[in-house]
Amino acid sequence: MKFSRTALLGAVPVVLAAFGFLLLQPNKEIVSQSTYANINTPPMKAVFVQDNYAYLGYGNRLIVVDVSDPKAPAFVGQSPELQNQVETIFVFENYVYVIDSKKIVHLIDVEDKSSPLIDGRMYEQTNETIIRDVKADGTYVYVIEDDLARRAQSGLRILLLSDFSSVEFVKTTFRANTVQLTESYIYFTDPGGYVNPRLPLEQGRLHVLDRTNFSKIAVVDRFYNIFEVKKNVGYLLHGIDFPDEGILGSLHVDLMDMNDYSILDTIEYESKIVNYHLAVDDESIYVAVEGTIAEPDLTIYPSGLTIIDSTNPSNLVHVSFCETIIPNDIAIKDGYVFLATNEGLLIFNAIEPDKPFIQSSYLPKTEARVESERNINFGLNFDAFFPLVTQTCD
Repeated sequence: MKFSRTALLGAVPVVLAAFGFLLLQPNKEIVSQSTYANINTPPMKAVFVQDNYAYLGYGNRLIVVDVSDPKAPAFVGQSPELQNQVETIFVFENYVYVIDSKKIVHLIDVEDKSSPLIDGRMYEQTNETIIRDVKADGTYVYVIEDDLARRAQSGLRILLLSDFSSVEFVKTTFRANTVQLTESYIYFTDPGGYVNPRLPLEQGRLHVLDRTNFSKIAVVDRFYNIFEVKKNVGYLLHGIDFPDEGILGSLHVDLMDMNDYSILDTIEYESKIVNYHLAVDDESIYVAVEGTIAEPDLTIYPSGLTIIDSTNPSNLVHVSFCETIIPNDIAIKDGYVFLATNEGLLIFNAIEPDKPFIQSSYLPKTEARVESERNINFGLNFDAFFPLVTQTCD
């Protein structure tokens, strides 16, 4: 979907007015969406929503926000600082599993949501292995390890929750990317690629394990990235069957015969995607995309939220697109879409998927942000601020 370049907003007086208004406000935890963002304020890299709470990866901390009323998100608590930036979050019961920027898995206890505690249990690799994804249940932690140096060492690591000791490692053929759990099965992906530019392309594969004993039930060839599984339908972006960027496919996986599968439908984006995040409910697919500027004509493909009707997986239908600043993660709950962005949390009301709109936003008040607001009276460098892209939906 092509959009014209969004006009830059505001001159110095507008900036002064915006921050002058902020200076008059009390130092509160909730900050409404500002017109300008300080680039020294850390980006919000991750969001996970469970029950009435949103768990946010903001800088080196986990922040808990009450979203029982999406119109008025409210600060609840924050963890102590980790050594590195929080990049991925998964929540199960009263534990939050965090992957940081150094690809270390941390466990944070959120039984008291007003005072999250770093548990101390952690898992890391010391070689060139990247931890790309994590899921968990009450007994095990499922970690995707992608070894960039020794491709044959990539795969799914299964840890005991009690002490994070390894109980199983299932290798992939080439690499590893994502893991999903259903009641009976574990799905994880090998995205494939080139071992050597002179060798043929290594096919991507979907690996399926039995959750009761971790035995491999099947390997589905010609697969790339599965992000969600709903009712035996896998929803993926990219793939050997869909080689171009900007392709979303729904794939039916028959659990009675995992050696056979059928592609139900595909839908193509007109935009060039740099990065993407996917969430699925019973009726819709929500895709948060990071756009780009395409060469050679410098066409702008904007970042934003795409909503696709998937009530019939054999007939995917694009219903709406909202242009936003760059999204880093996505979560959904009861018709609301939560986007973690470089400017904070955006909450979209998508109860009517063809008419989404921003319901509210949330940005934690940090010491750095307070200091930046104070500096507005002392010759602040205005190059350190940039305007928000106009939030528009079609």
